[in-house]
Amino acid sequence: MRLIDKLGLRVGGSEYAKENESFGTSTLQRRHVTVKGDTVHLTFRGMSGSDWDVRTRDKALAAFFNERPKTPKSAPAVCCPEQEGRRRTWQGTVVAAQALGRAAATGDSSPQAVTAAIKQTAEWLHNTPAIARDSYINPRVIELFEKGTVVKGKATDKKVRELLT
Repeated sequence: MRLIDKLGLRVGGSEYAKENESFGTSTLQRRHVTVKGDTVHLTFRGMSGSDWDVRTRDKALAAFFNERPKTPKSAPAVCCPEQEGRRRTWQGTVVAAQALGRAAATGDSSPQAVTAAIKQTAEWLHNTPAIARDSYINPRVIELFEKGTVVKGKATDKKVRELLT
């Protein structure tokens, strides 16, 4: 869950990985992960052939990967159940809420601000803007922005939940 939360990774599925030679959190292999100090670096091919090259500073993740055997390189790096959906959808919503909150703070309430927030969310998710908007951003975040209601400051899970309720 930590990788999904921090980096926006999909959960992934073994059948999809085999058929498409792409990976998600549950199908990452040891060759995709390097650790230097507290920094975890992931490089892999994701869904739709999107190349991922991401880093995060996280002591707990670094310790987790350092405790795992390093070989064979094709062995699983992470073991978790295959379940796509809610968590990733939520993180897309949080990213969009943050972008829309920033736009509102500068006085921008234009349709272009919505487009920019969707594009930023899509980039964070390594997806297309259409898929980000249709599948990963709660439409109420955009509706509320258009009515002048946004998250103020950093879009935490709590603030976004409060915005949507």
